[in-house]
Amino acid sequence: MPKISVIMPAYNAEKYIAEAIDSILGQTFGDFEFIILNDCSTDRTEEIILSYEDPRIVYLKNEQNMGVAATLNRGLAVAKGEYIARMDADDISQPYRLEKQAAFLDSFLEVICCGSAVEKFGLTHGLCAYPNSDKKIKTALLLSCPFAHPTVMLRANILHTHKITYDSAFEKVEDYQLWTVLAEYGAFHNLHDPLVQYRIHSNQVSITSSCCQHEGRLKIATKLMGQSGISDPKVVNTLVSIFDGVEINHQCFLHFSSIAPELAENLIVPDRKQLRYMLKSRLIEVALEKKRFLPIKCLPLVGIKAFMYIGWKGLLR
Repeated sequence: MPKISVIMPAYNAEKYIAEAIDSILGQTFGDFEFIILNDCSTDRTEEIILSYEDPRIVYLKNEQNMGVAATLNRGLAVAKGEYIARMDADDISQPYRLEKQAAFLDSFLEVICCGSAVEKFGLTHGLCAYPNSDKKIKTALLLSCPFAHPTVMLRANILHTHKITYDSAFEKVEDYQLWTVLAEYGAFHNLHDPLVQYRIHSNQVSITSSCCQHEGRLKIATKLMGQSGISDPKVVNTLVSIFDGVEINHQCFLHFSSIAPELAENLIVPDRKQLRYMLKSRLIEVALEKKRFLPIKCLPLVGIKAFMYIGWKGLLR
């Protein structure tokens, strides 16, 4: 039985999949099976996969296109490993990725899901870090997705015991939905090291399906925020729009700047300091991006220096 089952769905991935496969086969930790699922691709994806003869590869092909959630569930159904590692066909894992994550889960038995920071490359570059501790991650979960999906490693027994799978009703945001379900069964963690190079390109889901993702996140956020004391759909929609970065018009910004200070103090969350940080950071980012003044009620949340700087920038618009 392998220690780790790496699950990678692929659909028309001929351009990048060889790099993804090579990065897994070249891991310093070798006790794994590599489940590659071809979601009925119409390009050379299958040809490239079949060119590899490594016995650790388990190749499965869908007879029809099933979508990411259903394809991942097929992988989970056949996985034999103690841990489940996710991988995307357009990304690159660092050689020590599996070794570091397996060692962490071996040492911290309360953690059921371990992700990491990512190094963006392609259309944009830079380090993208995520909240690291359990309380910070579960606070962040309220406002945004706190894991980079292709970085996570999960405990398979948690999924099997509680019959947890990806929900196809949340296609495009199936990962975000999964974290909301898993949150009640154990601790979360993100490693500081960027264990995956996350490719930014014009055909990835976050770009081609941003509207669908927004709708899915709104559906998830409505439930989560209801549990944290927010029932007003206008407030929920504003927060999702602000943290998604889509549909941020002037009215949306004004509403966010008016409610952020109160939310920072009254939302029911595991880590209020993390909540304040997220609201403050996003408030400053959007104000500077839109070159808008902040109302005086935001002063305690953002601080005097940031408040004055934003005001000065607003005068230059």
